[in-house]
Amino acid sequence: MVESGLCEIMDELKSKIGPESSVWLYHSSCEYHQDFQSIQADALILCSNEFRQNQRIGKVYCIKCDNNLLLKILLEMDIKIESAIFIRDGCVEGGNYECSNTATYFARLAPILREKSFILTDHGTSEGFFDVPVKAVKRKVPRPYWLLVKHSSPLSRPVLWEVDKCHIPPTSLVIGNIRLQLVHDSIFNFLETLDLAVFFSHKPRGFGFYFELDTRHEIFGWYEDSHHWKNDFFGQYKIKNLDRYIQISRDRNHTFERALEFAFEHKLERIGFIPFGWGRYQKTYEALQSYGRDYPEKILLFHLNKGDYSYFYSLQETIDT
Repeated sequence: MVESGLCEIMDELKSKIGPESSVWLYHSSCEYHQDFQSIQADALILCSNEFRQNQRIGKVYCIKCDNNLLLKILLEMDIKIESAIFIRDGCVEGGNYECSNTATYFARLAPILREKSFILTDHGTSEGFFDVPVKAVKRKVPRPYWLLVKHSSPLSRPVLWEVDKCHIPPTSLVIGNIRLQLVHDSIFNFLETLDLAVFFSHKPRGFGFYFELDTRHEIFGWYEDSHHWKNDFFGQYKIKNLDRYIQISRDRNHTFERALEFAFEHKLERIGFIPFGWGRYQKTYEALQSYGRDYPEKILLFHLNKGDYSYFYSLQETIDT
């Protein structure tokens, strides 16, 4: 559900910034404070469902919105973020349904970050930055960030990371009649190119809000007993005015097979996956070897962690030698 005034305030933000503007984003933010007007940025976005309404106060945009929905809106509007702030994001209080200080959330954030950005966290990175394809260097926290920290009650002493994106060439394989690519990058950077995007998660609500799906569907519910979970959700969403299909699954064993069946039924050429099956991919390989249908033509396996899809990477090494 889009809150009243959200489209208008985002259009106003877009009209006041340019490609080189410094835009900061504070997820699950604190309340607005006048101190924030002195922050050396062209715009500061505070995102919280606790705001009473959407409003602009000087350079500060108070957005009443789900974090994930805002990420998609920023992607659609091609607004790039120079600095992202994660302080007391609600993962241990406040009723939030996910922690934002994770590689999973970073995958959704990555497409709207500039090539060089700054990430401030108060937990989740004390032992190093997330295992994602970036070069991250710890930096001293300058004064403008402390203005935010001062009003935010951090869980621990915040850490500032200077983050440079890495662009790693994909690895290509041919298995049976399927062209397979291993892509060390976020699937959210490639949504426009995929006919079907497949997500496996035990906590899929973030995907539901990001893609503006009906989160009343049972797969997005809170169930302690996994026997009551729905296995899959299939639906459609729009990305940059393009109609695309999505599959969200809570079943670690049969996600892949059901995605292939759906692609064949709907004649979908390109499907993309995030890691599934808990790293056991030999059966997936065997299924591809014997797969003789015309659709899909190409499968892309996206991953952030270096060790993901090691089975398929080992096949490439075997072929090379």
